[in-house]
Amino acid sequence: MSKKRINVCPKCIYDAGHSGISNIENILFEEFKDLFEQSNKTVLNGKEIDMYSEEHKLAVEVNGVYWHSDKFRERDHLLDKTLKCEQLGITLLHFWDYEINKKGDIVKSMISSRLGLNQKIYARKCVIKEVSSKESKQFQIDNHIQGSAVSSINYGLYYEDELVALMTFAKSRFNKKYDWELVRYCNKLDLTVVGGASKLFNWFLKNNDGSIISYANRRYSNGNLYHLLKFKLIDSTRPNYMYFRNNVLLSRVKCQKHKLSKLLDNFDEKMSEKENMKNNGFDRIYDCGNYVFVFER
Repeated sequence: MSKKRINVCPKCIYDAGHSGISNIENILFEEFKDLFEQSNKTVLNGKEIDMYSEEHKLAVEVNGVYWHSDKFRERDHLLDKTLKCEQLGITLLHFWDYEINKKGDIVKSMISSRLGLNQKIYARKCVIKEVSSKESKQFQIDNHIQGSAVSSINYGLYYEDELVALMTFAKSRFNKKYDWELVRYCNKLDLTVVGGASKLFNWFLKNNDGSIISYANRRYSNGNLYHLLKFKLIDSTRPNYMYFRNNVLLSRVKCQKHKLSKLLDNFDEKMSEKENMKNNGFDRIYDCGNYVFVFER
């Protein structure tokens, strides 16, 4: 499968809702048209699924940030569709249109992995090494849909001297009850390292003490990896939000009210965070929330 950026102009992305099927959805569908049907309205009794494979029980949604903003959608809109699919034994992957445009190769690799199309390498044939911060960051940018995140421990699997899988850890960021956070796990594009996560996680356990927490984004994770690693599910959070304006997307962390005076052109202390963002032309979009997993020894 070719590794190419899917280029669609922002206006075409955001205005696509008027025609029902976006240009960017059509481009992604072309990559997998032999395996998916498009615009299925029978599985969810009239609710449309953008791409669906009955054989693999896999569904893909291409969500335009404009048409899925809080101007038009409720907070739980994406999560509700995910839950309806789960009840039918269907895995639903949600992707934002800007992710497909900017990280099309990663999106395609994620879908291919679920379809069993990616090349397989066995972890037993790989060597574990510590990965430098620089190499770890670049590997995440190239291969993880969320990009890079700060970590203090980076373990990699190398196959014939090439980094093919990475697992990173940091001191627990959000819940200080736990010692560590498993921050990232990813394979090299278009590869599946069979047994890779288990091998890297067991290496971490062998060389580090303490409890571990981690978060699975429900837009594209059902948490199976964590069950495989013997984590315990302790919570599922409500859908989280981001802000967007044209091509600019900002996390809620960056938009906390005490940070807005330096971020926005027009800031009013009397207004709430959301009111200030709206006043500066930003709308909210919501995801599906996170699963929260812990591992204790």
